[in-house]
Amino acid sequence: MLDALVPEGVVAVIGASAVAGATDTVLISPDARQISVQAGSSGGGRSVTTTRDEDTFGREITIDGFLLTPGASAEVQARTDGAVSFASSVMQPSYGIKLRQAGAVSSMYAADGPLMMADDVHVIRLNWNNPTTATIEIDHGGDGTVDETRVLPNQVKKIYVPLVFHK
Repeated sequence: MLDALVPEGVVAVIGASAVAGATDTVLISPDARQISVQAGSSGGGRSVTTTRDEDTFGREITIDGFLLTPGASAEVQARTDGAVSFASSVMQPSYGIKLRQAGAVSSMYAADGPLMMADDVHVIRLNWNNPTTATIEIDHGGDGTVDETRVLPNQVKKIYVPLVFHK
């Protein structure tokens, strides 16, 4: 596990290595927008979280549950246009997406990401102020062209608790 405080935010990287003593290589941009992980050994349950404060809000982005093999890499990026990108050099059967915003408008979004083939890039776009769905733009092979689009509903649901008065 790695926790890093950088000038523009906080980054946490968690990984489950199958080999004792193996280490991953983690690169973090100074503004905490881009985090790259290269695996030192096989293992699943890896997670990257970046938390950044902007002028009027703060955002926490977590991509979790992804797998890496030795030498494989993954990258999470909090883009300046509000989107989030996730790239992996190996296939991901699934991965978790958890997005939170705090400020004048607070919101939460969570979903399971779709199948990702090796070298794909998934760009996750949503309305942070009302995240009922997210659009996943899938770039097969990472060539910069959107080849497929998926819409994922928000799995976070509001629960209303009844108010009961007692004498």
